Amino acid sequence: MQQQPSINTNRLILRPFQADDAVRVCALLNDDPHITEMMIDIPYPCPLSTIEAWIAVHPGDWESRKSVVFAITLRESGALIGTVSLLALDSQYPETGFWLGKDFRRKGFTTEANDHICQFAFDQLGLTQLYSCHLRHNFASGRVLLKSHFHFLDCKTLFVPALDREETLCFYRRKA
Repeated sequence: MQQQPSINTNRLILRPFQADDAVRVCALLNDDPHITEMMIDIPYPCPLSTIEAWIAVHPGDWESRKSVVFAITLRESGALIGTVSLLALDSQYPETGFWLGKDFRRKGFTTEANDHICQFAFDQLGLTQLYSCHLRHNFASGRVLLKSHFHFLDCKTLFVPALDREETLCFYRRKA
C-alpha cells in the first residue's frame, strides 16, 4: 500500500503527522480553549497521551482508507500550525475537518489547506462529494467552507454525545 503523500500549496505543506509532532499539537490545543470548544471530540486541556494515541492510528486509517489526516505546516519554516482531515472515507458521507492554532488564523491558511485536501479527495481518492459541518456559533469555519467551494445545506439541532447536550450544527457539501 502506498504511503500517505504530502501536498504542497503556495504557502503550506500538508504532510503526514510524525510521532514527535504530538508535543507541538498539544501546545497549540492547550494554548487556546476556543479550539476545543469548537471541536466536539477534543478535551481541554488535552493530554499528550491523547494526541500520541491519535497520531499513532493515522497510518492504519490511511491504509484502510478510513481517513487521512494532514499536519498543516508553513512552507517557509516548516512550523506545524494545525490540521486538516478527510474523515469517514468509508461512508456515504465523507467529510473534511480542520483547526488552526490561534496565531495563524485570519490569514487564509485554513481555506488554502481545506481547498487542497478537497482536490486531493476528488483527484486522488476518486470521491465525488464531501461534507462538513460546524457548530452554529463557529462562524469562522462557515466562512472557510464557503471560500473552499462548499455549499450550505441546512442547520439542525442535534444531541451531541461528546458534549452531552444539544447543539445546532450547520451542514455543507462540495461536489467534485
